[in-house]
Amino acid sequence: MDSHTIRGEHLLPQFIAEAGGFSLYRGLKDISHKLIPSIGRYENYSQTMETSILNRFRKRSFPYFSQVERSEWDWMCLAQHYGLPTRLTDWTRNPLVALYFASLGESDTDFCVIADIGVEYDGAIEDFDPFGKTDFYFDPIHIDQRIVAQSGIFYVSSNPTMPAGDDKFVWKFDGGDRKRVQRELEGVGISHGTMFPDPGGIAREIKQQIDEY
Repeated sequence: MDSHTIRGEHLLPQFIAEAGGFSLYRGLKDISHKLIPSIGRYENYSQTMETSILNRFRKRSFPYFSQVERSEWDWMCLAQHYGLPTRLTDWTRNPLVALYFASLGESDTDFCVIADIGVEYDGAIEDFDPFGKTDFYFDPIHIDQRIVAQSGIFYVSSNPTMPAGDDKFVWKFDGGDRKRVQRELEGVGISHGTMFPDPGGIAREIKQQIDEY
C-alpha cells in the first residue's frame, strides 16, 4: 500500500492534485484501522447474529418510516445509515468529504484517506443476496439529504470479518493536525453543517465555532 505525506502550509491543493485518478474514497480517523465492516469487528460475530439484529431493527423501526415495501437491501442501508453495525462500509465520490471525516475526533493518532479505482455496480442489487458471496460498490437509496451531501457510496463485503484488500492508495498527513485540516476544509465549504444539512448538523458546527473562539 503506497503512502504519501503532505507537507507545507496549505495541504488542500496538493491533496486535491494527488486525489485525481481515483473514483472512490474513504476517510480513516486512525491510519492503523483495517477495513473491516462494523459488524465483523465483534468477536462473537456470526451470520445468524447479523440477520437477527437486522430483523430486530426492521421490526422496531418500522413505524418510523413511510409504509412502502422495502427489500432486504433497503433495510440494510437504513440500518447502516442510522448506526447499526452491518457488513456495509461507507465510501464517497468526493475526496474532500473523505478527508473531513478522517479529521474528526480528538485522537492524536495519524489519520488518512484511502482511495480505490472502484467500479460501482449499476444493475439491480436485488438480484443478489445481501448475505451472499459477492463484493461490490453500489449507490445506496437516498434516505435523506445526508447521503446526497456526502456523495455517499456503500461497499458490501461477502465476508465482513476480513479486511478489504491492500490495493488501496493511502495519503498520510504529517503530524495528524485535525484542526488545521478542518479549517482549510471549512474555507472550501466542507463542514459539519454541509455534511449534515439538518438542524443537528448546523448546531454542532456553531458549537464548534464557539469552542474554538
